[in-house]
Amino acid sequence: IKRSFELSDGFFGIVLICSGVGAALGAQVSGGMDHRFGSKNVTRVAQIFMPTGLVVVALAPIPEMLMVGLLLLGFAYASIDVSVNSQAVVVEKLLSKRLMVSFHGAWSIGAFSITVFGGAISNLLTPRENLLLVAIIALAVYIPSTERLLGPDRDEHLGVAGDEPRSIPVFGKAVIPIWFMSFIS
Repeated sequence: IKRSFELSDGFFGIVLICSGVGAALGAQVSGGMDHRFGSKNVTRVAQIFMPTGLVVVALAPIPEMLMVGLLLLGFAYASIDVSVNSQAVVVEKLLSKRLMVSFHGAWSIGAFSITVFGGAISNLLTPRENLLLVAIIALAVYIPSTERLLGPDRDEHLGVAGDEPRSIPVFGKAVIPIWFMSFIS
């Protein structure tokens, strides 16, 4: 990707930071969105934006479009992460079992598996084809999986009338660690 756009190391670094900035923003706002709309509904929307971000990255004709795709991808990924973890907290409560470690273990196995799969097919596909394939697989997996999540009436995150979520600032001392993590990841 760097070679195809003829980007310098410095500008390529700026391009890649877009994913972290998107993730930091997504992490900031998704909790409030979960509270307002329900975590399942937030996941439904984010599950469309994440593969869309992959498609934008794959088909970006200019570096600025690549940046938009990465920003969208990071935002959607963080939104899914926060919303699905919100679901896991409620599932633990409903079942009276500690399952969060198992959920994160399953995520790790999935991340490892897709990395091995991606590495195995990297010589068979171009980066563009690889990203488009991952976007298609993501949609095929996300949509039916999300339908099995707890609905807003059961997920304990849908606020009641007059129960506004506390606002978390996008900038300030309270969120410095989130921004720091986005830039080092």
